[in-house]
Amino acid sequence: MSRMRGVTVVCLALAALAVGGCAVVDQYSGRAIVYNLQAEQAQQQQLLLNVVRASQRRPMQFTGLQTITGTASASGNFSGTESVTRNATLLATPANTVIGRAVVGNLGVGGSISGGPTFTVPVLDTQEFYQGLLTPISGQLLDLYLQSGYPRDVLFNLVIQRIILKRTDGGCNVQTHTPNCELILRNYVLQDVDLELFQAMMSYFIRLGLNTEPLIEKAASKGKAAEKPAADAPKLKPFAFCFSPRDPKVYGHMKPAVLCGHPAAPGVQLNTSEIGRKAVVSGVPLEATFMNALYESSVRPRLGNDPGAMGFRDLKAFAGRQVSVSFHTRSIEEILYYLGEVVRRTHGPTDQVPVQVKVGPPQNPFPIEACPIGERNDGYVCKALFKVEQGGLIGPGISVDYDGVHYSVSADPESSWSMAVLDIVKQLLAVNTSAKQLPASNLISVISNQ
Repeated sequence: MSRMRGVTVVCLALAALAVGGCAVVDQYSGRAIVYNLQAEQAQQQQLLLNVVRASQRRPMQFTGLQTITGTASASGNFSGTESVTRNATLLATPANTVIGRAVVGNLGVGGSISGGPTFTVPVLDTQEFYQGLLTPISGQLLDLYLQSGYPRDVLFNLVIQRIILKRTDGGCNVQTHTPNCELILRNYVLQDVDLELFQAMMSYFIRLGLNTEPLIEKAASKGKAAEKPAADAPKLKPFAFCFSPRDPKVYGHMKPAVLCGHPAAPGVQLNTSEIGRKAVVSGVPLEATFMNALYESSVRPRLGNDPGAMGFRDLKAFAGRQVSVSFHTRSIEEILYYLGEVVRRTHGPTDQVPVQVKVGPPQNPFPIEACPIGERNDGYVCKALFKVEQGGLIGPGISVDYDGVHYSVSADPESSWSMAVLDIVKQLLAVNTSAKQLPASNLISVISNQ
């Protein structure tokens, strides 16, 4: 009986091991979620790492997370020995003889469970990848974000690199580039005068209703077949900048061709250029009151002590004029370097105030005044566009170590638009990176067993 009980116990132990091992191997949902969270962290940390590199004006490095394969296995073993001695004489006396039986056994049960991910990290250094990285943001993507409800001030500060105002009256023409005929406003955050003038002009254009809409493509001429795009080329619709003012008084000062929904004849392209590296809108009025006030607040106090202000001394020459406006948009790489300059502005040698944007109800008039705005703001508030802290992270967010310094971004939406900006950049990077652009070599494969 004791022998049977021992065998039964061993069989039950083996069955429990088998059932438990199968359960561990088959239940993969929890590990799949863990892999998803790890992929999220890896992508966000890579973007933050490249922003930090850009803030120090160092070359950026891109890698990807191509495949994640989870593995799990369970094994068990049983070993045993038994020896039996039958009818052995244990005690012999003249009176009687004691016959005994001895059983000697040795049982062993063992098992192991192992698992872990196998993932591939490609180094993104191909020609196709950098072509996508250096391509300006398309108008179709910008329009998608605008129609999705992203704040216009956030998107335009992120995407537009500079604005060029061009006069074509009073002796100015297309070939004249003197300061009284052509004004270049750079979105350069390390110089206060450049940043103030750019953000003020963008606020003015947003107040006028700066928007995007698809262009009407020219019809192919008779006898000439339309050129077919490559099979693997993305079919992007051409978009242009236009204005959709909310103020009825503005319509009397703007040319109909710059208004969104202009009734152009079918097949005729609107009088604007496609959004790409450069998009031009002609016939935009610049109110004299606004331009004169901008000169008095941002240019005149700096003349004589800020060399950067000298190039804007003729700003008042554009007051009350109708000008052509050229919008120069950034590529993904330029957006990352721009965010690096935003970080450098607050953590560099100058230690300036963070770059702020105005967000609020889009149906309300957009405030023209600079941040910080006053109480009568129609629901708009100023928030930091992108904010990186050095040191420990308080609360949820992402962090990364680089060159011995700990950098972090808070996930608190009330403090800044940092996480939303990183999400936009991640999406733009994914759109411009197809599976065919991933390298066939230079792969780093990592196998982990836990």
